[in-house]
Amino acid sequence: MSANDRPARIDLHIERLVLDDIRGNRAAIIRSAIETELARLLADGPPILRSSVAVPLLRGAPVTADAAAPSLGADIARSIHGAVTR
Repeated sequence: MSANDRPARIDLHIERLVLDDIRGNRAAIIRSAIETELARLLADGPPILRSSVAVPLLRGAPVTADAAAPSLGADIARSIHGAVTR
C-alpha cells in the first residue's frame, strides 16, 4: 500500500453536544450510537479536506427527540456528518 492508497486519518473531537432533557442511561446510549454511526459514515464518505479544520459551532439538521435512544443517536450522527461534509 502506497502513501496515496492509505486511508486518511480523521480525528473528530466534539467538545460539547447539547441534548436538552435527556438524562442518565439514555444519554450514554445516544452518545454510543452517535460515535458508532459517525465512524461508519466517515469511513464510507469522509470529507475532502486539504488541511486541519476547526469549526467553532456546527448546527446540524433538526432531529426528533421522541425516537428510541439508538435511533436518535444515529439521527444526530447523520446530522453532524451532513453538516461536516457540505
